[in-house]
Amino acid sequence: MSDTRPAGGRHHRRIRDTPEATAALWTTAVGVQPAIAATEPAIASAARSAVASAAQSAVDVEQSAAAGPLEPEVPAAAPVVAAPAEPEAPAAAEPEVPAAAPSTVAATTPPGPRPGSRVVMRYKLPPGYPQPLTDVIGELVSVSPAVVVVRAQDGRVVQVSPDQVVALKELGARPVATREIRSLELAAADGWPGTEQAWIDGWLVRSGHGFTRRANAAAPLGNAQRMGNLHSGETLDRLRAWFAAHDQPLTLLLPDRLGAAPTGWTESPEVQVMAADIENLTLPNGESAVTVSDAPDPQWLATYHYRGAPLPDSAAAVLTAVSEGEVAFGALGTPDTGFLAIARGAVTQAPDGRRWVGLSAVEVAPEHRRRGLGMLICAEMIRWGRDRGATHTYVQVEADNAGAIALYRTLGLVDHHRYRYATAP
Repeated sequence: MSDTRPAGGRHHRRIRDTPEATAALWTTAVGVQPAIAATEPAIASAARSAVASAAQSAVDVEQSAAAGPLEPEVPAAAPVVAAPAEPEAPAAAEPEVPAAAPSTVAATTPPGPRPGSRVVMRYKLPPGYPQPLTDVIGELVSVSPAVVVVRAQDGRVVQVSPDQVVALKELGARPVATREIRSLELAAADGWPGTEQAWIDGWLVRSGHGFTRRANAAAPLGNAQRMGNLHSGETLDRLRAWFAAHDQPLTLLLPDRLGAAPTGWTESPEVQVMAADIENLTLPNGESAVTVSDAPDPQWLATYHYRGAPLPDSAAAVLTAVSEGEVAFGALGTPDTGFLAIARGAVTQAPDGRRWVGLSAVEVAPEHRRRGLGMLICAEMIRWGRDRGATHTYVQVEADNAGAIALYRTLGLVDHHRYRYATAP
């Protein structure tokens, strides 16, 4: 039985430090200015200010681009300084703590784990403790000749003199929980809901006049215990009937671990979902060179090409739709001089309480590519989302799009999960 409701709720509205992020922001500072200066002085001035601020932030801030839930092993009396608890990041790791670690931190900053890495640090305890050493697993905040700083899962910050550190070793990332995948997918569905939605036997179905596969697919995002089985029963027939009523074939959107295609169905190449805790990103400060509007104007729509083609007439209704959230459209440039770069942002809330800003429709004019404009406009749209309460950000990109994935990694996003589409033979 389906419970159909319109997408509704539409509201229109306006990186931690890694060497790569710093270098990329400085590249933006050098490369973006000639392109913008060709438009008009006011935009050029604002862009220089925003990019310089972002670059300086990347130099000043020594924090993580991919912090995640951590598991400290710190005794109650260990020399720690309390810090506010961090929101859980979208991805992270839980390997065992090694019995012994190979590297030792010296009084100067040696090669080794970089700030933002997930690490295990073994260090000496002061006299009087029952054991001479202890370990902490967490995010490496900074390493300097004066102090090594690691933030543990509960927000406590362990600060240790380098001469007391026995070993410091980088760890891998924790697998993302299935519930986190479902939660992010639900937030993303609200951020790109199409023009109509319904629930059918635990499957979220969306229709958007055929524009984009995301807005015209069925996804298994309901309670797993009550999910309709596509291999038997009537669920498959109900899904086919719903899409037939909307003059579309049935397409399944299948995130990792949430569902599998029936035997014989054709699956598309994978789509990579990347995400980050916004606290761990270095974002621009000061006046923005990007104009953010609550609806796309004709120039914005003309700049955006879906799969290399001009937009159909139905695209505007899908682009401006958001369910129980806010949507905005960013542009670098002016309608008179032409847009150098555009992006769409949507802020929605996930069932686990995280508030996400999703990036989509990111495009840079061909003659202005490879100048850092894509990174600049994405950072500005994340800042827009943060100002509206977003704590995390995500983007969906085809897994074989190496250039786009490299851009989002430079911003500080990390792999969260993947999904694929499936169609009947």
